[in-house]
Amino acid sequence: MKLCGVFLSAIAAAPTLAAAEFHIDDPRLEIALFAAAPDIVTPVGAACDARGRLFVIESHTHLARADYAGPGYDRVKVFTDADDDGRAERIEIFAEGFEAAMGCAFAPDGALYVVCAGEVWRLEDGDDDCRAEQRTKVLTLETEETYPHNKLLSAAFGPDGRLYVGRGNTGGHAWTLRGAGGASAGGYGDGGSIARCWPDGAQLEEFATGFWNPFGLEFDSAGRLIAVDNDPDARGPNRLVHVVHGGNYGHTHLYGGAGNHPFQAWDGELPGTLPYLSGTGEAPCAVLDASRAALPADFAGALLVTVWSEHTIERHSTRPRGASVAAERSVLVRGPQDFRPVALAPDPRGNLYITDWVKVDYPNHGQGRIWRLRTKPAVAVVKPRSIGAPPESNSGNRALETHFAAGWEELPQLEQALRGDDPFLRHAAVMSLAQTKLLPDARRLAESSDSRLRLGALLALRRSAALDRETLARPFLGDADPEVRLAALHWTADETLEGLRADLDRAIVARPPPKLFQAWLAAIACLDADYVRALRQREPRSARQLTRRLPAEFIERLLGDAARPARLRALAVSRLENPGSNSNRALLARSAHSDEPALQIEAIRSLAHHGGDETPPLLAALALDTSQAAWVRAEALTALESLPAAGPLALAPLLDDPHPAVATACAALLGRFAGDGKVTTILRAKRDRLSADAPSALREALDAALDEVANRPGALDEWQRALAAGGDALSGERVFFSARASCGACHAHQGRGGQNGPDLSGLGQSATREKIIHSILRPSDEFAPQWQAWIIETKGGDLHQGLQLHPKSGGAYDLFTLAGRFERFAGEDIAGVRAATASLMPEGLEAALTVSELRDLVAFLASR
Repeated sequence: MKLCGVFLSAIAAAPTLAAAEFHIDDPRLEIALFAAAPDIVTPVGAACDARGRLFVIESHTHLARADYAGPGYDRVKVFTDADDDGRAERIEIFAEGFEAAMGCAFAPDGALYVVCAGEVWRLEDGDDDCRAEQRTKVLTLETEETYPHNKLLSAAFGPDGRLYVGRGNTGGHAWTLRGAGGASAGGYGDGGSIARCWPDGAQLEEFATGFWNPFGLEFDSAGRLIAVDNDPDARGPNRLVHVVHGGNYGHTHLYGGAGNHPFQAWDGELPGTLPYLSGTGEAPCAVLDASRAALPADFAGALLVTVWSEHTIERHSTRPRGASVAAERSVLVRGPQDFRPVALAPDPRGNLYITDWVKVDYPNHGQGRIWRLRTKPAVAVVKPRSIGAPPESNSGNRALETHFAAGWEELPQLEQALRGDDPFLRHAAVMSLAQTKLLPDARRLAESSDSRLRLGALLALRRSAALDRETLARPFLGDADPEVRLAALHWTADETLEGLRADLDRAIVARPPPKLFQAWLAAIACLDADYVRALRQREPRSARQLTRRLPAEFIERLLGDAARPARLRALAVSRLENPGSNSNRALLARSAHSDEPALQIEAIRSLAHHGGDETPPLLAALALDTSQAAWVRAEALTALESLPAAGPLALAPLLDDPHPAVATACAALLGRFAGDGKVTTILRAKRDRLSADAPSALREALDAALDEVANRPGALDEWQRALAAGGDALSGERVFFSARASCGACHAHQGRGGQNGPDLSGLGQSATREKIIHSILRPSDEFAPQWQAWIIETKGGDLHQGLQLHPKSGGAYDLFTLAGRFERFAGEDIAGVRAATASLMPEGLEAALTVSELRDLVAFLASR
């Protein structure tokens, strides 16, 4: 067919999709099809100019197969709908000949900037014939990485007139971004970053780092730079981020792609990293300030995000949070399975255009659509904000604006920010303190009695250009505050400060928290001589291939070293690489017989999962040994619940143990053997002998063992009343890791447990007891985006569930399964893919536990 003199290949039209197949959460809005194949195929980036023309990148080089029928280059098409009737009167080719084009944005002077994986182009149409006569390369990315999603991705122009460009993590490969005048930025093994420069590419600098792949950039009405970061691999969620100068958002690719290394952060967990605003669905592609579209007044402050894998457009409603904002996520538009939204482009009239990739296939496939979302005619709207409008004044952002415009130099102001709880103001203070002229003040604050000031000083000294790195970092390794020591370990590891190897042990004195212990091990591995040499010489093509090793049998020696603190050795138990080996089972058995209850309990929990035939009698002997601490004996009995049956009658006398925890654990264990007449007789006799003041936990355990439970709560409000107060946190910890509750199979607590659910170590700091009870009994009522489960149904009828879902070519998917690894499903084997409506955490946990056990569990989770 002919359009404006340009021949377009005859490509199969996209399947028909009606607007009625969409669900829009707001009845004041409507969506309609604007264009479809063959007029537009595999569209990605889009932008509207001041005249309302829609410029769309039509991709033809995205992993295209050899037999692909389209052209061998990407192009920019222009759709003109002058009468605003939802149909383009003209479709023209503005420019073509691009490779792996990803996104586009208009500069304040009207030039169109096209971001390709390897370069950024400036396109100008001097004679206004809808054809770019002048094409100038502004930026060039040099790297061995070939996958386009890991390279240059996105662009936006800021209120300062500069160009901001998002770069992916380059797969851990070395990279150099070059601009005009010889300016460049580069790295190896770092995360993705956002760079900025002037429109001609001059004065290029790295603006912020620590991303995975910042796919979309947008400046909101307050002048804040907002990014969507896609994709955290085995760790979620994808995230919406407020990006500030010098910000570090936590992802370092040389530490692996899963995002769970001790020196990676995703929500500001590490000192010196910044949190996200809110989580998004899987595979977000673009973000837009809702004020740029003609929408009702209550959309003020909202950010819209396209989510490719979930067929949705999300609305993130913001609220002030210190110098930044927080956001609450909801789904605004949900389309059918073949709605794959990518770009968002508002026109001056306030219409919002959405490009639609259509198919799950990553290679170009010849299908595509553009949708138009707008407010219905009779609904009052706010006039859309033009792209060049100056930022609105914002009190929360004013301190940041002041700092980044001129820098703070008044020490009292800096100290106040460093002591405060606002991570963005703390970051601003650190940036100022890192200036050369303020380094003497930073060194002085390093001696402060205030741990927050010492931490700020450490972060400033690390950012500074000071050359005596090891001398500066060494004192912080022995700091009294664990957060300062954590930051010092991170600094030592990132810069491979080999001279500090002998100082690392100072970071784990006394009772180190689990995250500090993990960081200590990671720092030791990062000072391994082979790793340091390979990192500095950039020997692997990708830093993700670097190998970090602890010294041989380091954990085994640590666990067996009686001179080490018991708390430290207890933390080491879960790090044994092969706990089921004969030598390590013997080591665990010796630890279980130590005189340190914390170490004994950790050893018992590992033996419950990895022990051999000798384990049940060992645990039974511990339970019967009255010289042991009662909590150790109760732990041994609970561990026996998950092991092959052992003679229960020898343990029956423990029903009369004077310590209630031991007697109750014994009753729960004997419940496994209630089918044995002798055991049943013993259990019933014990229950009959109970006095009126006997512990309720023991009575309930006996009733449950005999399967004679009555008068349990039923409705949620009844459970709330029953569990509202009381409980024993130590007993609750044992319940958490027990086989009947199985909480530890998916959740970690203080360094032990699984990773298929959120770490619950700090739950008591952020959730009320009421909320904890609700989450246990009704887990599907509410769960965070990072724990959205996905289901793949095969043509054979099997269902496979997991946390992360990655589309691959040919309709294949990689699913991060509950076994803790990615599994590939071929496209021809898949019958369907869908988001699970229920939480991964199953309903009905309360049925496996007594009321007292649930009360103890809640007390444990609510404790700090």
